[in-house]
Amino acid sequence: MQFDGIAMRACLERAGRLLSGARLQRVYQVTPLAIALELWAGSYAYLVCSAEAEAACIFVTSVKPARTQDPSPYVSLLRRHLTGSRLVQARQKGWDRIATFDFRTRNELGDPLRLSLIVETMGKHSNLICVREDGRIIDAAKRIGRSRSRVRQVLPGLTYQAPPATTSLAPIRWTQSTSKASWPRSHPRRRRLRRPWQAAACVHCRCDTR
Repeated sequence: MQFDGIAMRACLERAGRLLSGARLQRVYQVTPLAIALELWAGSYAYLVCSAEAEAACIFVTSVKPARTQDPSPYVSLLRRHLTGSRLVQARQKGWDRIATFDFRTRNELGDPLRLSLIVETMGKHSNLICVREDGRIIDAAKRIGRSRSRVRQVLPGLTYQAPPATTSLAPIRWTQSTSKASWPRSHPRRRRLRRPWQAAACVHCRCDTR
């Protein structure tokens, strides 16, 4: 099933319930573009974040994921910055497939510091981005330079810019009357709602609006 904004909302709510205040013990490399954060909150839990094009998602599990390769430079950077920190918030940008995990830690001088891990689950455009409190990017699993995108670069030192937000209706605002108004009358039963419905994959978008 496609991992959409609705699935992300459910995963983030679960992560918030189970992992708020949890201490990050270690970061594991699961696949070239997927990581697992080992968190302690009275028991061990693993927050898996994947930016793989065909399997971009987030989920929480009590089963330790298998490590398939040595840590990449990006995972080594996450270990250096986040090990020992505490997860203070898991949030979503609207109903988009963008999750932000905020961690409270300390810098080399012992001063309080807040860092964020942003997980964008958008197919081939998925990414894992570590950001400072002021919005500057520390690094990303996939660096996006000007040669790859003239609109939005993702490079260390640049200010993080979220992908353009969708203008579709949020699921909580969806009604039978809005679904009928969103499609031409040439669609007799107007079942296909994926285009106007924000966050929903096509597997969720089947209804009869007669």
